[in-house]
Amino acid sequence: NSDQAILHRAVNSSVRRIAGDRLATIVMGSDSRSYECFSTLDGRWLSSGRLPIGRSESVVAVGRCLLYTDSNARLHLFDSAKGRDELEDDEPISPLSRGDRTVCQVLENNRVLVVSATMELILIDVEHGRVVFRTPASKYVSSGFVYSFSAFERHGRLFAALSSEARIGRSIQQAFIRGAPYLSNGPLLSLDPSSGEIHWGVNVDQGVFPDIQGDPTDLLVSWSSPKPDMEVNLGFEPEDKLIVQVFDETTGQLI
Repeated sequence: NSDQAILHRAVNSSVRRIAGDRLATIVMGSDSRSYECFSTLDGRWLSSGRLPIGRSESVVAVGRCLLYTDSNARLHLFDSAKGRDELEDDEPISPLSRGDRTVCQVLENNRVLVVSATMELILIDVEHGRVVFRTPASKYVSSGFVYSFSAFERHGRLFAALSSEARIGRSIQQAFIRGAPYLSNGPLLSLDPSSGEIHWGVNVDQGVFPDIQGDPTDLLVSWSSPKPDMEVNLGFEPEDKLIVQVFDETTGQLI
């Protein structure tokens, strides 16, 4: 019967969040810190306890794992199948935060790219509980300030977009709402996804980076619809504009 419940467990508190994968499921209580963990396969109770979460808004759920910061702004990776913090013995990571949320991007295969408070790009393999690389990127951020962050992968390359402005303009707002990669006045960096080596960096004023379907290409396309100019304030109808830029993926050169 397809309607039959595969797993039914009673929990000890009202539920704030549920996350899991094929191995384990974690149930967070209403206080956003207490938890219970169960085997996803057979419902067997695994563990329970309380996590030292500083801000509940900082929690990022990736499969059965939780990334969160404590009251000292240190990043933790709790694996509910193992019942432990996988980053406990690593060099401490203090992620950048905006509006109480950790500045990061969840990628495919349960990996998360985090921006640290010192402008490091840190790739974490959540599935295996390890830091893949820590790459300094401060020299590419001339303003020294990152307002928001977006990251994506294309053709075996990892791209990180560090925006120094708020999400202004219709195109950027829509990209944010839809979860599409975007950049607003900042550097676009191309990295090796295994080593973290930065191949190139280029500054982009405004851009949304769609995934181009069809045959593989070494071209990276961005588009934007800039905000209306002063004509609007002078009583004229705004003119819709579409700006398209094409970059060479291998060099970052504007074509």
